[in-house]
Amino acid sequence: MRTLTTGRLLLWGLALNAAWEWLQCTFLYDMSGSAVWKGAVWMSAATVADGFIVLAVAGIATLLSGKRRLDAPDAKGWAALLGVVVLPPKFDPVSS
Repeated sequence: MRTLTTGRLLLWGLALNAAWEWLQCTFLYDMSGSAVWKGAVWMSAATVADGFIVLAVAGIATLLSGKRRLDAPDAKGWAALLGVVVLPPKFDPVSS
């Protein structure tokens, strides 16, 4: 089992948030009146801020539940995670 270090957590947080920021920018914001570099600076700043938010949330989670909770799950953990993600749209006890 791999331990999630702070550096790896920051890199994953920056990578995922950068993809999100750059993808949503084209659909949600109209930057046609500004220079390309200005938009790039805004998206980069948002990505870095999101990276620090990821570190803060992970730090709070570590304080509340222990460092072991940030380790990558084993096969049973991944199966449970996928079950939680995939099952709810197919099984909704409230609307049944």
